[in-house]
Amino acid sequence: MVRVLYNGCFDFLGRADDQVKLRGQRLEIGEINATLKRADPNVTAAATLVLRHPKQQRDQLVSFFSVNGACLEKGASPLITTGEYSTLIDSLLTSCKKNLPVYMVPTHFLPLSEIPLSVNNKVDNKRLTQIYMDASLEVLQSLAYREEKEGSLSAAEVKIQSILAEMTRLQRQDIRMSSTIFELGLDSVSVVGLARKLKQNGFNTATVSMIMQSCYPELKPLSTS
Repeated sequence: MVRVLYNGCFDFLGRADDQVKLRGQRLEIGEINATLKRADPNVTAAATLVLRHPKQQRDQLVSFFSVNGACLEKGASPLITTGEYSTLIDSLLTSCKKNLPVYMVPTHFLPLSEIPLSVNNKVDNKRLTQIYMDASLEVLQSLAYREEKEGSLSAAEVKIQSILAEMTRLQRQDIRMSSTIFELGLDSVSVVGLARKLKQNGFNTATVSMIMQSCYPELKPLSTS
C-alpha cells in the first residue's frame, strides 16, 4: 500500500492485506482464522501468527483461539494447558486439513480463555507472541495431542526417533509417534537432510517426497530394502 505525500514523495505503508510468508509460500491469515471459527461454535475468536519458539529451529504457523465459557483467573496466563480441549483441537486440525492448502495448516493450536487486545481494541500480537515463547515444548506437545498407536516403538521407529532427535536437538522422549515434521521444527529444506540421514542409516527408500507426502508427515517406519 502506497500513498503520495504533498511534496510528491511516495510513502510505503506496507501490505493492506493480511498475507504472510512461510516456507516459501504466501499465507492468507484471514482465511485460516475464518476456517477455525467456522469449524466449531465454541471458538469465539482466532488469531494466527508466524513465530519461532526459542527451543525450535524454524518458524511455525501458530493459531490462537478463544473458547466460549472459559474463565481467566486473575493474574494467570490466558493459555489453557489442562488438556480439556484436546478433542476440540483435533477437530480444528481436521477442518484445516480439509479446507486449506497443506502449507496453510497451522502447526500449533493454542486455546486461550481470551484473545488479548491492545488499547486500540486490536489483537495484541506482542502478547500472543510472549504467550507462545513462554510455553514449554512439553506444553506444546500436549496441546498437539493426537491419538497414539498402541504398543511400543519398533526398532526401526526408535532409529528414526534418534535421527530426528539429533537433527532437532530435542530429547528422544519428546518425539512421539504422533509428532510431525513441522511440529518438530523442520521444513521442506531441512527434510532434504533428513532424507539423506535416513538413507545413511539403512532406510534406502527414504525420499523427500515420501516424507512430505502428507499434510502432517508423522513418525512412521520406512522400508530398509
